Amino acid sequence: MKNRWNNRLGEQAFTLIELLVVIAIIAILAAMLLPALSQAKARAHQAVCQSNLKQIGVALELFASDNEGWWPYASDPTQPDPNLWTKQLQPYLRLRGNQESGQENPVFICPAARYTGFATHELSRTYACTGSMLGPTGTGGLTATKPRKSSTIRNLVETPLVCEGKRDTSSVSNRWCRSNYPWNGYAQPDFAKTDYRQTTYLDFRHNGAMDFLFADSSVRPLRFAQARISMTQTNWDNYP
Repeated sequence: MKNRWNNRLGEQAFTLIELLVVIAIIAILAAMLLPALSQAKARAHQAVCQSNLKQIGVALELFASDNEGWWPYASDPTQPDPNLWTKQLQPYLRLRGNQESGQENPVFICPAARYTGFATHELSRTYACTGSMLGPTGTGGLTATKPRKSSTIRNLVETPLVCEGKRDTSSVSNRWCRSNYPWNGYAQPDFAKTDYRQTTYLDFRHNGAMDFLFADSSVRPLRFAQARISMTQTNWDNYP
């Protein structure tokens, strides 16, 4: 009786070759599925990014409506908190923690952003304003310390207001990108590059594409090759 039972178990057991074949099939299936899963994850990240920018656009509209058409100034370190445009939108996009000095609302973090040394939830912001939100100096230039009136924008459809930025590497502790990227010294040198991976400031983090918030409140992605052709100082800075 015992021998008969052992014989049945032996007949039902897998051989080593059969186990290796099963493992090989699983490995092949996994290799086929992983790229599809990776692409789905990237699409989900970009969808969240575009939703973030739409919310930022609504907040900018509300701010301008409450301030006689003026957008917030981009950055002024001489002023007390909140002294960045991303934090001045606090009435519409609450800060994390202290409502004067806390980190920006989570909508300022793109889930696809990768800043070395920091987890995504530790970041402060990964979006920056363009030169179109910088105010005139009064002497022929633009400054981050003065606001811009929304009515001065000439071509709403083609004017980018908010773009995606790489980590500000001026300090190892920085967990944010710059607050603003004017054309000269920032956007223009990056668009002069031939490969999106070579940029210093602008982050084409969606497989070579970037999501932009435009002045007409639309959010549209542009691939690097498209952006370096369509973006000029005229639509980036809207000045003079």
